[in-house]
Amino acid sequence: MKEKKILEALTDIDDELIEEAEPEKKAKSKKTYIKWIAAAACIILAVGIGITINHISNIYDGGVISEEETTTALVTESNEEVFEEGNTEIVIEEATRIPIDENFWKSLDINQRYDKLQYRSAIYYNHNITASEAETGEKITTVKAEGTDPFDNKSHTKDASVYKLKKFSDKIAIAVKFEESDKFFVYLNDFYEFETSGEIIDELKLRDNLKAIDGYYKEDDIALIRYEKIDTDVILKMLLDDTTLTAIKVTDRILIPDFSVEIEISPFSSDGSIAVTKDGYLIINIFHRETVFFIGREKSEKFIDYVMENYEGKKLVYTTDSPVVYDETAEKLPVTEVFSNGYKP
Repeated sequence: MKEKKILEALTDIDDELIEEAEPEKKAKSKKTYIKWIAAAACIILAVGIGITINHISNIYDGGVISEEETTTALVTESNEEVFEEGNTEIVIEEATRIPIDENFWKSLDINQRYDKLQYRSAIYYNHNITASEAETGEKITTVKAEGTDPFDNKSHTKDASVYKLKKFSDKIAIAVKFEESDKFFVYLNDFYEFETSGEIIDELKLRDNLKAIDGYYKEDDIALIRYEKIDTDVILKMLLDDTTLTAIKVTDRILIPDFSVEIEISPFSSDGSIAVTKDGYLIINIFHRETVFFIGREKSEKFIDYVMENYEGKKLVYTTDSPVVYDETAEKLPVTEVFSNGYKP
């Protein structure tokens, strides 16, 4: 804010002083006026250079300048769980420093050094996950794993033995073993494109590996209804029962789910989701890639209605109202409103 104060100082001149100086205005030379403009310009330029240097210094020192909008969870008098949107402010975050020196790369675990490899004409990436010997199948082949030393930007290769995983197709995931280690590291084909619903179910063995968590119904732009601990069987029987569906490309619109369920693909992925829109689209998000199928409006609405009728929902509301302060030391804090079975927004 230094530049703003300087500008105010240059421009915030008392009107009475201006009137007193009026008779002498003609006596002042144009050179003096020009000097003041030049001086002001120099000050502003210096401030600008200082800000720029400071910005560059922050980046060089590992600081990250970003806009952050804070959101605070609280509970209103109506016992709805709400989130208060705070003001957007400039936040300088300290980035994690990585000591890039000649020994840094060698200090990493071997799977982190050689973090990708080519197998089945696809690139598989290290996910810092290990599989037990009991989860690992037979050896498939030996390939060259690849890695780059960030100190000198040189690429390196290492022989790696590829094994099958008993719970997954090797189209999706493999176990990798290096001679220097007794561990089996899991590498995933993150960008594999599924063509049918049956392929997703079979290749990922979802009947054994899928775990559903919480579901979210989008009531409107400021409220969600959360349904906790959705049964995995409900997802399998109501949304993944048809193995003949063909993946479609939706290019003419943006699909916004009306109901989304968080899922885990044990034990290798914990950030996926299975969602539906009221107009009949099924959206499966696994390994950072969406696959879309059309299941029809009737099936989508039947699933949404079933969850609403058989699970308790909690309403999450985003608001800008002032928070209600509660005593955090109280024995029992207020809880979110719990709707009875059968609640429908």
